[in-house]
Amino acid sequence: MECQRKTARSNKSITSTQKIYNLRTKKDTRAENAKLRKNDRQKLTEARTMDSKTLLPANQETKRKIKQIYRRATKALFGSICRADCTATEWKIAERQLGIKTLKGNSRFIALKTIFFKYGIQDPYTSLFDKTITKMKWKHMINQKVNTYWTERKQQDTLMFSSLQYLSGMYRIGKCHPTATTCSANIRDISRIPVRLKILTGSYILQTKRAVFNNTNPDPTCMLCGKSDETLSHFLLVCTELDNIRMTLTREIIDVCSVLFAKYKLNTNFDLLTILINPYYYYSQWNSENLISDIDQWLEPLCRCLCYKLHAKRYQLLDIPTKSRTIRKLAK
Repeated sequence: MECQRKTARSNKSITSTQKIYNLRTKKDTRAENAKLRKNDRQKLTEARTMDSKTLLPANQETKRKIKQIYRRATKALFGSICRADCTATEWKIAERQLGIKTLKGNSRFIALKTIFFKYGIQDPYTSLFDKTITKMKWKHMINQKVNTYWTERKQQDTLMFSSLQYLSGMYRIGKCHPTATTCSANIRDISRIPVRLKILTGSYILQTKRAVFNNTNPDPTCMLCGKSDETLSHFLLVCTELDNIRMTLTREIIDVCSVLFAKYKLNTNFDLLTILINPYYYYSQWNSENLISDIDQWLEPLCRCLCYKLHAKRYQLLDIPTKSRTIRKLAK
């Protein structure tokens, strides 16, 4: 019995050593095969490059160089190309593309031409030959043309879209609207800005807007009072469920408006709804920096506070969960 046990143990040890040896040999063979494959790939790539160097004709090399120059020319600024000499390759490519190809072409210079026509800028082909335009003049001209285009576009869209009718006044293309800024770095005032901007741009979701854009056709009446449709004027001025918050703040806003209008001698009847949505609406009639500073300090914080408190009370009564604010940690 003891002899049989010894022989069994010896057989097990032999089989285990054979398995280990087989695994090692497999790993070695895999590594050798990988090395051989790498060597074969390197040889193939070297052979291809040598063949391409020896067999590539001169015309293909010139085509490759022209493609590289074309990419540089299209990626570079068009103003720097216009200011370059007529002997430069970028200038020659631009002159050829703009002079020969039509608007149906796929060239990047043709796309540039369509952009110039959109914003009312002069023809890029003629600007190539105008050497009097400096870098500062070029930037000023482009910015002026783009800003005038979007201001005119905004004025046209305000007549068609009711949500943009309160944006006139202090809104300028390329500058931040004063309702999106604060005089102080108070976190409470900063957190109220998104609701304020939604009301200003007409993107605040009320029942009337939900009834228009929803396929299920919900009821547009106010879910708080149930007396009339929940429009923006109803939400800010009329809803009886929000009178406790509205009364004190609206009185303060009316008092501040009367003081400012008397101080600057503004003999016009102002609309309370437009003042609540955009207190800078009447600024276009009187260009006064002191008036802007007074609105920033006294009137805009009250309007922002009223809009946010009405929003918070509405969400509280309707049991609408608010989104939790995520505070991003600064990278060390």
